Amino acid sequence: MAEMFMLSPLFPGSSELDQLHKLCIILGTPDEEEWPEGYTEAMKRGITIPQGHLQKDLEKILKYASPEAIDLLESLLRWNPKKRPTCD
Repeated sequence: MAEMFMLSPLFPGSSELDQLHKLCIILGTPDEEEWPEGYTEAMKRGITIPQGHLQKDLEKILKYASPEAIDLLESLLRWNPKKRPTCD
């Protein structure tokens, strides 16, 4: 959805690690409480989750998106998939 507004990828990663870094730059670094499964999986794979990033304002990145679209995107892009909206 974000890419339709931007006409380009929101997270243009070139590898798994680069993709994770791009996610953290836009979404902010998740803490272990927010995304425990991600930290567990990262440890299994020997990956360090990039630290110190604060969430960017999607309104500035997606200039043509309505407030409702920004709200939907923010809920769809939550780190913890259990906290994302369902089709219901």
